[in-house]
Amino acid sequence: MFGKTAAVILAFAIIAMAFVPVVSAHAPRDYTMKVNPNVGIDQPTPTGILRGQIACYHNLFSKEVLMTLQGTTQTKVLAVDADGSFEANDVAPGVYDLVLTDGNGGQPETTTVTIVAGQISNPYRNFIGHAVSFMDTPAKPVYRITEATYGATVCTQVLISPEVPAVPAVPAYYVDVGMHHGDYMKGCGNSYFYVGHNHGKYDRIAAVPAQPAIPAVYETQCNGETIDVTSNVQAVVDSGVLSFKFRNDMNPGGIVSLENVLLNEIEDPAYPIVKSVHIEYTVDGVEKTIDTMEYEVINL
Repeated sequence: MFGKTAAVILAFAIIAMAFVPVVSAHAPRDYTMKVNPNVGIDQPTPTGILRGQIACYHNLFSKEVLMTLQGTTQTKVLAVDADGSFEANDVAPGVYDLVLTDGNGGQPETTTVTIVAGQISNPYRNFIGHAVSFMDTPAKPVYRITEATYGATVCTQVLISPEVPAVPAVPAYYVDVGMHHGDYMKGCGNSYFYVGHNHGKYDRIAAVPAQPAIPAVYETQCNGETIDVTSNVQAVVDSGVLSFKFRNDMNPGGIVSLENVLLNEIEDPAYPIVKSVHIEYTVDGVEKTIDTMEYEVINL
């Protein structure tokens, strides 16, 4: 029995060897590993990045942004840094709802963002952090410069034409332009009296209406030019500077900071005198006026 079994095994071994190719020592060998791409290896899912910042961030807002994939209950809590920035990496593509809660218990603010694989998505433009109950921080005042001038300090009124007084009305009247002829006769003593004929003729003189007085005309003459600097002052205010000076003893001169750093260049309109500064402006609609001199500190 054992002898027959051994004979069978030997026969199969001889058959198998017949199918083994003979490889020459000098023939090229194929060491390539061929792997079925659908079996045995997990392919990573492409993801995107969410990166944003909450404008006007305040400590009354929540320190977290809740991120939820639309149509699902998949949520992620994003921590908010002190400057209002937040970030999430390896986010699966899709449309997400973002919610910022008001730490004061008010209505939350929401926005949406679309995550695209391989890209950074930023909801900053839509997500500004203005919850409706956030009322304790006053809005930044709005400054509007309505008029500003810079220049001459001494001005005089020079008479150009004198006043013409009023002329009263004159009614119409008649003038005797007739011819007279006759004799003079001597009376008692040295007196004479006229004896003759009068051929009367009268001309009518038309009425003259009243003429109003014409006021004198004066011209203002100053010791230099005064220029409009409204846009210059507005530009300085828009940059966030509310305290400044005018000075033109430096080159270039104009509007400078309290540390004498040039903020807005303006040519000297009335060299070499010390010039006047006039500013009319509003703060949230409330009208204000400042009249001062060059080199003096102006606080709006």
